[in-house]
Amino acid sequence: MHTNLFDSTLRLITDSAFEVKAVHDGIVIAVYDLTDYYAVVTKFGNYSIVYSGLNKPVCRKGDTIRAGQSFASLMCDHDEGNNWLELKLIKNGRELSAASWFDW
Repeated sequence: MHTNLFDSTLRLITDSAFEVKAVHDGIVIAVYDLTDYYAVVTKFGNYSIVYSGLNKPVCRKGDTIRAGQSFASLMCDHDEGNNWLELKLIKNGRELSAASWFDW
């Protein structure tokens, strides 16, 4: 697995599918069907997390998910032959820099 940082987006790329687990407790505020994949948005306090690149989310709007809870699997990009997950962290409606999430 490797990672790419695109300003406010963290992209994790792997050659194998795996379950996606919540990185923080939250309430699902949206589930989007984006034709080729799904996106799920969770909210906790002033923060929201957008998870995209998902296949078959098992949550719906209004559900509470806990940190570490599986709620989807990764969508396979058949053109590139890999799986990817994109994460965005938003605070008070503003996207935060993905690099600032970590103490490198």
